[in-house]
Amino acid sequence: MRIQQLSLYAVLSVVACNGRLVVGPTPTASAGSANSGIAGSDAGNGVGGLSDGEAGRRSGGGGSSGVSNPTTGRLGQPCTSGALLSEGVEGIDGTASTIQSLSHCDEGLSCNTDGNCVIAPDCPEDSDVCVVRHATLGDNVGADPPQSAWGIPESSSYARSIERNGVMALTASESRVFWVEYGTRDAAGDYQHDGTLLSYTPEDGTTSVIATDLEGPIGVEVTSSHAYVYVDGAQPLGKPIHAQLLRVPLSGGSTELVQEDTFPTGFTGSHFVAADGRAFWSTEGTEIPPNLYSMTADTAAVPSVFVAEHVISMAVDGSYLYYSSPSALLRSPTAAAAPVAIQEPQLDFVLHDGAIYTVLGVNSDGGILARTALSGGGPDRVRGLGSGGPMRLRRVGDRFFFESVPLSSDTGQRRVMTASFVNDDPPIQLLTRPNRRSSIDHLWVGTSSALYWSDGRAVYKQTLPTQ
Repeated sequence: MRIQQLSLYAVLSVVACNGRLVVGPTPTASAGSANSGIAGSDAGNGVGGLSDGEAGRRSGGGGSSGVSNPTTGRLGQPCTSGALLSEGVEGIDGTASTIQSLSHCDEGLSCNTDGNCVIAPDCPEDSDVCVVRHATLGDNVGADPPQSAWGIPESSSYARSIERNGVMALTASESRVFWVEYGTRDAAGDYQHDGTLLSYTPEDGTTSVIATDLEGPIGVEVTSSHAYVYVDGAQPLGKPIHAQLLRVPLSGGSTELVQEDTFPTGFTGSHFVAADGRAFWSTEGTEIPPNLYSMTADTAAVPSVFVAEHVISMAVDGSYLYYSSPSALLRSPTAAAAPVAIQEPQLDFVLHDGAIYTVLGVNSDGGILARTALSGGGPDRVRGLGSGGPMRLRRVGDRFFFESVPLSSDTGQRRVMTASFVNDDPPIQLLTRPNRRSSIDHLWVGTSSALYWSDGRAVYKQTLPTQ
């Protein structure tokens, strides 16, 4: 069945609406003991347990999904039971989508063998959710994580330094998960110059520090050879930021300056992709006019403009880079710029098995996964994705992950879901969390075996169910 293609501007309008959702009190994550084997310690930061106020917030938080009730999912209460949910996608073919909800608890809690919600234990304890890392936090540890949406276009010429704390960004390669912790300020607000880049290796359960002394890291992406880290300079609060893009070898080593006045941009389409050791990134929102840059893995490499173009989203497939401008989706060899327009623009897309996949919000009830041949045409409806507006589509092998945000209410829960390109099993609801209207909403990354996410205070792991 064919569906009508939504205009890029209509989709952008839907995404903009998502950012206006608000929620009530937010349950926060565990601040327990530090994971053994992880460099650093939380003991000196006053986060070695839950305060009375924190425990009260946990037990008094809202339900964790649309099918839970007020007596489940909270600390000390029974887990919210898993179920097959029927969620309409009215206007497509008159039938409802089926979504698989797992047994779960509120964010930061784990369902134990007795079927009750407990503080998520440190990995590698066998549980549905475990903590990979408790972030090092500053003297404002008792406060909520920062509510800054750093993806809103900013530049050092006018953006001001604000209070940031804890985990700021997550990404993953085929073998490791990476994140940055902003660093700390003392009680007087003075930055301690201790921003950190870390990685976790699922194969052996170890966490390693790759780089220290980073000045306010707020974003991270990786190639096969380097981590590219965005920093804001950690200036005194209220002063203009000093935005930079840095890189550091994944094996460890000296940090290199890549570019001045570059901020991470976009929570929908990808603005950074890697072709093995070569990096491509867009300065959409941080440079006027924006450009698409490229940089090789060579030691003496410098960034160069690959194309002078507004770039909405990108993907790499073999030796080709695909990127969407406001007017077209284009393809170019990664080795040298030779773009050719191949079809209509896409806000957020991935490539799989010779086709382009995207998620579309069709109305206030839900969205769909759509497929378009590289030669054009379509899009064809692949499957419904349940209620809510789908966004931030990501691919890992034969599996895809996406966020789902309620569109028709002033309050609601944000979900992270996954499904397979190669079977018709219902999408699985992996994570349900309050919609914070901040960068924390997007602190998640999927791998072939697990979902990792953060609330700013800790990095959590949930193993994907076998299907």
